[in-house]
Amino acid sequence: MNDYLSTNFSDKEFEGLMFNPLKVPEGRNIITEYKRLGKISEFRQPFASLDKNKIIRYIIFMYDKNSPFRVKFPDILHRKVEAARGAGWSIEKNGLFSDNVERVLRGENDSVNKMTVAYIRIHRNFKYSYLIGLEESFYRLMLEIMGGDMKNVEKMRKLQEDLEQITLELTSDDFNPLLKGELMRYIEQERLNLRPEDIARIANKQQQENEI
Repeated sequence: MNDYLSTNFSDKEFEGLMFNPLKVPEGRNIITEYKRLGKISEFRQPFASLDKNKIIRYIIFMYDKNSPFRVKFPDILHRKVEAARGAGWSIEKNGLFSDNVERVLRGENDSVNKMTVAYIRIHRNFKYSYLIGLEESFYRLMLEIMGGDMKNVEKMRKLQEDLEQITLELTSDDFNPLLKGELMRYIEQERLNLRPEDIARIANKQQQENEI
């Protein structure tokens, strides 16, 4: 367990993961220790500029339905950053990760995207897979709108409604009260702080300031 993980989590919180990276001895490859992952073609592809173990840890921390990162960081923007730190990537002096890592977080690395989809398929849970897809779409539209592109505000509003609905459906099937509480707080946070009209107002204000 790296310093970030040991400071923010306990070993027990990772026991529900389908593939627990913390149980992989230091210096060993995750796909070597977990043969099932090694049999998936998307996980066998090489990476020249990124550590594959860190990529896999990021995917597990970010997308495993039992990941403690999903409970502790219900907001997808925050979770992406924290999952990357948990995977072992460091934030540089400019406040960002390296360019290659930032591309992973923005969903611009096709190979990592394929690995992510393959991992989600392992769960064989349609509702969960649908939730992941909604979160990613919501995240990308949010970035567009905050960048000043206002054409998809209504689409984002519909995505938010779908996201809330599927989250409620998933919560009703989960008997963990802590997880349920975190998910409900996430929904309320989305209503209060991340409404499309609020983001649009912020984007308009930023654009006006840039024009002055």
